[in-house]
Amino acid sequence: LHAIEHAAIGIFPLMVMVDHRDIGGMSTNYHAQTGDAVIFIYDGIPGGAGLTRAAFADAQRLLHYTQNVIKACPCESGCPSCVHSPQCGSGNRPMDKNGAVFILERLEAYKAPKDRIQTKSDRLPLKRRASGAQEGTQPHRRNQASGDL
Repeated sequence: LHAIEHAAIGIFPLMVMVDHRDIGGMSTNYHAQTGDAVIFIYDGIPGGAGLTRAAFADAQRLLHYTQNVIKACPCESGCPSCVHSPQCGSGNRPMDKNGAVFILERLEAYKAPKDRIQTKSDRLPLKRRASGAQEGTQPHRRNQASGDL
């Protein structure tokens, strides 16, 4: 999840006129309010500027480009060209490039019903936990003032 978060934030400038430092992110294997693993990507500008809203409208394309960037990178386990971020407050750990590709491939193959909001029972069941994922990993947040994670 952490790798997808970073790569998606890196793709944002291709979809929306934004500097990647104006976008914040948080990912965790378990979020108490959703009862699930989550990736949140949000405007890093206090009060918001609608930057993430524009990309959310085309989330499938964002995820597709994110997957392509990660898969095309020749590194083995992640690097600044694909999933590492210089703003990461967690030191780019945990990071699982192969796990990110696994999740993104399944998300791309999944077709959610278009006539209703997704519920927990609609979510894609993953058959395996991405290798390197740590249970109970604390979420990390980008510092909105400095752009640091």
